[in-house]
Amino acid sequence: MFNADFPRKKTNALSKEQTAENEKLAEKYNPNGQFPLIILLDENGKIVTKWEELPNETVAEFIAKLK
Repeated sequence: MFNADFPRKKTNALSKEQTAENEKLAEKYNPNGQFPLIILLDENGKIVTKWEELPNETVAEFIAKLK
């Protein structure tokens, strides 16, 4: 599981390295800047499915459903 964060406030700024990694992922998987967006990838980085809204269940329930 990976959470690519894009904080708006300078007080929450990420390191330059983390920001660059997150921006690279966004270019590849979310070029239109959809928010929120959850993406399930296969072992090769291919998109299996996307959720364009937050799930209605808890994080634990959502992960259990994915498994």
